[in-house]
Amino acid sequence: MFQELIEENDWEGETWSFWIPVKGNEDEIERLTTLLKDFDDNGYHMGDTATASEINVLIKHSKDECSYMDRHNKLEGRLRLPDKPGAEIVESLYKGGVCDMMKKPAKKRSPKAKQKRKGSR
Repeated sequence: MFQELIEENDWEGETWSFWIPVKGNEDEIERLTTLLKDFDDNGYHMGDTATASEINVLIKHSKDECSYMDRHNKLEGRLRLPDKPGAEIVESLYKGGVCDMMKKPAKKRSPKAKQKRKGSR
């Protein structure tokens, strides 16, 4: 499942959805939800939840809906909100800033790569 973070950007005249994976991000999603409520009327709010396949359909059918960035953006990794005051965190969401807060999981090595590494010792 993914949680939708909606950014309504008046400057660009566009609305974007950033889909954050729920698994492993429950605490940070809860923290972000609280921050957005505390700093109401900021152009951001939490939306729906959806499965990966549902989001893929949304992405496929909204390709040319926005000009600045894609209307729907499926994120990967762990959400890590910065250690800053709440107002600064909300401000850093501007124009998809949540993407920079996602920490990608380390790439897994293929079994062949592991064997090559063992053999080179």
